[in-house]
Amino acid sequence: KAGERVFVVGEPGAGKTLLFRALAGLWPWGAGRVAWPKGEALFYMPRTPYLPPGTLAEVLAYPLKVEDFRARAFTDALYRLGLRRLVPMLDMSRRWDRELSDDEQQSLVFARLLIHAPPWVLIDEVLDSIDEDTRVRVLDIFAKDLKDTAVIHIGRAQARDPMFSRVLHLIKDPTLRRLVRQQAASLRAKTPAKRAALNS
Repeated sequence: KAGERVFVVGEPGAGKTLLFRALAGLWPWGAGRVAWPKGEALFYMPRTPYLPPGTLAEVLAYPLKVEDFRARAFTDALYRLGLRRLVPMLDMSRRWDRELSDDEQQSLVFARLLIHAPPWVLIDEVLDSIDEDTRVRVLDIFAKDLKDTAVIHIGRAQARDPMFSRVLHLIKDPTLRRLVRQQAASLRAKTPAKRAALNS
């Protein structure tokens, strides 16, 4: 629901990344239906940050234009995420994915999130990989600046986080894998002639 915070957890191999891709519309295989609120912006945060070429301000404004935001918004966001050293570089054009450390890139994407203030955000394990100082800053932003933003965070199981009101557990289904193996074995048994022809 609007404003709700949901934590999706699961052990390795449970399909967390596939769920993120399906929700983001990047995974067309499978069955079911994904519906998002019509006409409302949804912000996606994959594990690997995307920093397009351009000025630092353009990176923060992406996919919108710099002119769509107050100039002060970029400076404020960088300060909030502990990136004050980048403030003088807002109008510089660089390969930021090469100029910045991994931690700085993740913080920059959270600064972008703060500037856009979307009603919905979908995060793939990013909160699991940031350092503790950045995590404190990010949780403070969600608690104050983005308190009305709905968050779906897909991540690793960890101690209960007070930010999330609901936890959804993804469970690996061993029967499904067994069924796939049985179907494959059945298919091999039915086509020995074709297999022999391919091996000859």
